[in-house]
Amino acid sequence: MSADADDGLPVVATLVGAILLARATAGTELSEKILESTHKALTAPHGPPDSWGQGLCEWDPTPHR
Repeated sequence: MSADADDGLPVVATLVGAILLARATAGTELSEKILESTHKALTAPHGPPDSWGQGLCEWDPTPHR
């Protein structure tokens, strides 16, 4: 596996873990809290506030192989 292929693994692992925990606690406040906090954590800007919006998370259509 190339280094580029490994870039998304932490995000996928976080999403899978959140889904498993939310389903295990389905129907409870904890289930919603897990999903909401995971969403916030994965969509929050990273880096110092002055760098927000400067293309740090732009989508790159170039295939990575």
